[in-house]
Amino acid sequence: RDKRLVNWDPKLQTAISEVNSGKMRRGLKHLHAALAAVDGGDTHTWLRAKGRYTLARALLNEADGYDLSGGERRVVRRLVARVDRIVAAEDQITTLVYLKEPEWILASMLLLGDSYRRLGDALVAAPPPPRLTPEEVVIYTAEVAKKAANAHTKAFHYWDQGVEVAARLGFESPKVQILKDRRAGLER
Repeated sequence: RDKRLVNWDPKLQTAISEVNSGKMRRGLKHLHAALAAVDGGDTHTWLRAKGRYTLARALLNEADGYDLSGGERRVVRRLVARVDRIVAAEDQITTLVYLKEPEWILASMLLLGDSYRRLGDALVAAPPPPRLTPEEVVIYTAEVAKKAANAHTKAFHYWDQGVEVAARLGFESPKVQILKDRRAGLER
């Protein structure tokens, strides 16, 4: 029998569907409650992993929505909020990994790597504060480039981890090739 059917929880699936259909506030509330009700046991691992993935995706979508342009204080607030959401998504994904469901592990590694890549790209694209002198702009740009490189390194790490997990488990999926392609795109 398909373990997805054996480990079925209607409240959890309904909450996931609510989030996926755009009913974010209500869906996330129901998803947190449904996961709390089934966490800690050995059942529902596939659906619990899907739920954790859904939470992580919602957090990363929110993170990606924080634009890094505007006034200096606004940019700092948005950057902090963006990083906070990414870290919260990493926590969800860490919990997901312990459920040992390769399909959702790979999807999560892809999702998290993509979000770190977008963060690095956004850092590079953000204009320097207008109050800086030309000499300070050079220093600022170099420091931002280091932070962006760190975000890109994290992206590479997550994509690489996804490829390694798939290889270790002998898991085949179209996501494996996507992870390999993303990883190759960032290799130096």
